[in-house]
This record gives sequence, structure tokens and C-alpha cells, in this order.
Amino acid sequence: MRSVSFFLLAVIAIAQEPFRPTIPKVWDEEALRTFELPLATPEASPRHISAERYYAIPEQEVFQSYPLTMPGKTEEEYLAWLREQEPRRIDTAGLRTKEEWIGAGRAVFAWPGGIIPSSRGATTIVIRQKGKIEYGNLNCAGCHTRVLDDGMEIPGAQVDAARLWRDATPPTQQSLAAFVKGRGTGLDAPWLTPDPNAIPAELEIFARLRTRVPGIAARFHSSLWSPANTPSLIGVRDMKYLDRTGHARHRDIGDLMRYAALNFGGGGMSATSSFGAHAGRIGSTLRRFSDSHLYALALYVYSLEPPKNPNPFDATAARGEKIFAREGCAGCHPAPLYTNNKLTPAPGFRVPEEHRRLYDVMPVSVGTDPWLAMKTKRGTGYYKVPSLRGVWYRGPFEHNGSVLTLEDWFDPARLRDDYVPTGWLGPEPTRAVKGHEFGLKLNSNEKKALIAFLRTL
Repeated sequence: MRSVSFFLLAVIAIAQEPFRPTIPKVWDEEALRTFELPLATPEASPRHISAERYYAIPEQEVFQSYPLTMPGKTEEEYLAWLREQEPRRIDTAGLRTKEEWIGAGRAVFAWPGGIIPSSRGATTIVIRQKGKIEYGNLNCAGCHTRVLDDGMEIPGAQVDAARLWRDATPPTQQSLAAFVKGRGTGLDAPWLTPDPNAIPAELEIFARLRTRVPGIAARFHSSLWSPANTPSLIGVRDMKYLDRTGHARHRDIGDLMRYAALNFGGGGMSATSSFGAHAGRIGSTLRRFSDSHLYALALYVYSLEPPKNPNPFDATAARGEKIFAREGCAGCHPAPLYTNNKLTPAPGFRVPEEHRRLYDVMPVSVGTDPWLAMKTKRGTGYYKVPSLRGVWYRGPFEHNGSVLTLEDWFDPARLRDDYVPTGWLGPEPTRAVKGHEFGLKLNSNEKKALIAFLRTL
């Protein structure tokens, strides 16, 4: 009995012991030098500002933020309740436990990259002054929270269209002109002549490129012509490369912090980076998160767990698992991560010999559209091999989200030029979604079984 009591006391003492993190330096110039892969055009690879300039940028204050609506309250009731809330600054100095650090990271995850004048296009509400309601957008949660059909929210998962673009309207000639004028979007590759990412003047093409589909965004340093498919952050701790193009290496928590610093709010510190002869800039309103806030954010992302999978591993799924093994799918997607954590070259990219020594590069290209990997500021010449975990709550698929469902992905019709993509449409009414032809020759029953298995992962 004494030994049991002693054991319980020891467990309680360990649980109460303060969490004393060792926080990496985010803007470590040596770590930054090897953090990102060079671009497909190596001389255009990003160069970042010095640590001295970075740490001279004022720190971003972070306050508690709130959802746009609250169940059980009318809009008037909710707004009245919000006006009574005291501002709550998120300060890491007094945090004692790992759970408290994760809670602070959740607040950073919800903090907006911009304050906007109304609720239109907002993803969160912030209270920085009692009685004053402000609306924000461009936060991590806005792009990385999925809402399932039953209303369940999955923090960290790929966003759905209803959440991200609830107030989106079709582009007009005026919005087109405003978009072209505000070229601070970083959707260009100025070292390419002519730049293939130029904003189209034709409203019809522009409207198609800006079509809102679940989980797709022409994010900062990508392209309207090849937007990026928003990833799920659940399980990112196990991933060795970040971005669809494996643009950033993920060696430790410090790298995830660097990635967040560079990409927060649509652009983050990557707006200060220079590409070849094209210099970045530091605006007067630019703010950076403290290293401790970024550490808390990374801890929160690492803590994210998938929802309970409703798909049973039944006889059909068991047959699908055998087909998965028979077809060699595990060569690129081995259990338990269901990715080999490697890079695959985009069509047309010649792998430098040095890369084979420095990075995890496969000798095989799967033949998907190379635009994002070859013609953008995130274009490394590679695509990373994605994990298949959680595909049951994810979608669309492919690096630019051309197809919405697994059934669409295994439909050989997508290889035809007259195919109408079910996800991101692209500039033309029809186009082929080429590449990754594995599984397309299975019969209908085999495809059904394989998909059933994939949905259990």
C-alpha cells in the first residue's frame, strides 16, 4: 500500500512540476540558410533579412479572440456579450504547464493577420479594448479548420469553402482592377521572362482562376494559375518537409516556428525576403511574433489530434488493404505515416547531384502539373509525397486541388483534355488532370475496396 501511495505522490509531483521549455531562436541565420530548399531557378532563391533587422521589428501583441457566432445566442445577444468582455492579452511570461503553453498557442493560431472594417470576409473577432468589437482575417485557424457536415469542427484540418469564403462574391471589373493594382500579393516570379504568373486582363479568365472551391487558395508566393491546396496540420510533427513543394525543411520545432514567422497572415516575414534582383521590403506596420509566442503556436500545432474515424475496417476495406499492397502503393505511402517523407521531381526538373546528398529525393516523377513546382516563389522543382492519413475528412486532392473526391482521383477520365475538373477549374473550361496514374486501371470493385481502405486511415 505504501509503495502505491508513494507512486501516486510521485505522479502528482511530476504533473505539478513546471514546464521549462528551451525556446529556439527563430531568426537564427545559420538555421535559416539551410531551412529552405533552393528554387528551381537557384539564383532566384529567397534571401532573408538579418537577425538584427528582424529583431528590430516591433513585436505583435496577441489578445484573446472569439468566433464569429455563438450557439444559443442571437447576433444581438452575442455582440452585447462581447462588448462586456475585458481585453485579455496573451502573455507567455507566467505560463507554468505545457497545457498552458498549448492554450497560448491556440490563441496565436486564432490571432488575425489583419484587422478589417466589418464582418464581411472575417474569420474571427478580437477585443483589444473593452466595448470595441474588431474583425480579423488571415489567421491560421481561418485556413486550417474544417467543419464537417454534422457541425463538428476539426482544428488544424484543411478548410472548407463555407468557412473560408462565406461572404465571397464573384469578381467584378472593379475588383479585378483593385487586385491588379495591389500587386503586393507576391503572386509572381519576376525572374522569369515573360512572367507566366501575370494577372489576366480578361474578366472571364480571372473569374475562373478565382473560383472558390474547398481548401484552395492562391496563397502568398504561389500563383493564380496554380494555387496551393491547403494542407491539414494534423500530424505535421511527423513530416520532414513543409509546403506542397517541400519548400521548407522540418527538422525540429524551431523550423516549424520559422515557417510560421515567414508565412503568417498571408505573407508574414516572407514579404521582406529578396528573390534574385528583386528586393523585399519592411513596411512600417509590420509586426513579428515573439519567439515564445511562436514556440507556443508550434506546441499547439504538434498537439492537434485527428477526429474519431467513422469508417469501419470491414471486409471491403480489408480487400482494399491487399490491393494497396499488391499495387505497390506502400512504396511511396508506407505505414504508419502513409508517406515515405520524400520529394518527387516535377516533370522537366533535372535533379542536381548535390540534392541527392542533401535531401530525400525519389528517382521517379509521378507526372503531375509542374507549374507550382517550377514557376513560383515556392517552386523547388519538387512535390513532396503527401501522407494519406485522414483522407476521409480531407479533400480536394492533388497539389492544386483539381479533384474533390477520391472517386474523382481514381477516374481515368481526368486524363482527357475534355475533362471538367471537380475542384479547382483552371483558366479553361476543360483540362486534363494528369499524373499519378497508379490505380486508374483497377476495375470498379477494386477501386471501391481501395477507397474504402484509404478512408480508414
